[in-house]
Amino acid sequence: MTSGAVSYYERLGGVWPDMHTGSILGTGSFGNVWELLCNDGTGKTEALKEILVPPESMGGLDEAKMQGLDSRGAKIYFEGMKRRALDEAEIMMKLSECPNIVRINGCAVCGLDGKDSNALCVIFVRMERLQPLKERLISEGITIGGILKLGIDICKALEECQRQCVIHRDVKPENLFCVPGREVFKLGDFSTAKYAGTSQSGKELYGALSYIAPEVYSGKKFTYSSDLYSLGMILYRLLNDNRIPFLPPYPEPYMPEDRNRALSARLEGASPGLPSAAYSQPSSPHPALRIDAETLPAAVKLSAIAAKAVSTDPEDRYHDAAELGAALEDLEHEHF
Repeated sequence: MTSGAVSYYERLGGVWPDMHTGSILGTGSFGNVWELLCNDGTGKTEALKEILVPPESMGGLDEAKMQGLDSRGAKIYFEGMKRRALDEAEIMMKLSECPNIVRINGCAVCGLDGKDSNALCVIFVRMERLQPLKERLISEGITIGGILKLGIDICKALEECQRQCVIHRDVKPENLFCVPGREVFKLGDFSTAKYAGTSQSGKELYGALSYIAPEVYSGKKFTYSSDLYSLGMILYRLLNDNRIPFLPPYPEPYMPEDRNRALSARLEGASPGLPSAAYSQPSSPHPALRIDAETLPAAVKLSAIAAKAVSTDPEDRYHDAAELGAALEDLEHEHF
């Protein structure tokens, strides 16, 4: 996307008259995320997610014909895609009262009628402006106290999901966000979420392989426990020099085939054991993880919590987000 790119929001004349788009915040196969600025000069900003249906990456109606669909069949298929995108906005609006879930401020659908795009419509979703977790990890790193707070906050998000009967199915660092300038963490991107009890194929492998639970990989359905496992794997990785289990210790290099073997070992049932922070001297971890002599005892205990959260047998893990959250809060109170 070039610097002269124009949002669909502006091409269509704006949906919310008091707001206009600024710079691109992110790009994806679905469309773009834009800065959304208030026209009153207050400097208030939000984020605007544009979801093209179908995405331009799919090639629109012409490509649909190559997949064995006529124009009518393609429109029916893409209507399903539209419904799914709107379901995500609906779920997030329902969960928005939770302070640890990304807040949705509005949603609108505009038809394109083939103008300027192969897409049939664009869905605009207004969200609070947040900092991606990965961006903060790269720019600032994280402390043991920060990992604890992240775990506690996302446990609260998963508790609310369970109260609302929602299974996220894609808990990973790319879907975690921070409040700028504060140590407050939020769960976002519910594009693959489902309500518990709705139809779900056991072979739906949504989610990144680095964080998916072994039982889901083997064909069982996603559950609340699956989301909790994924959070546990995020905590584990942050405590393991930002490496997935079974890779050589940092800073030893590794090859793509090493990573594939490491993924396979965990997904096929090997126990990850303790992350490297349980054994590290204060000066030895990956530079993104800041441990000193004072926080080393907490790092060791937090490593044990993370290892329990990613036990191969679901019965050996924490039973729900409230139980994991309580273990993290107890450790926070003890050391911080």
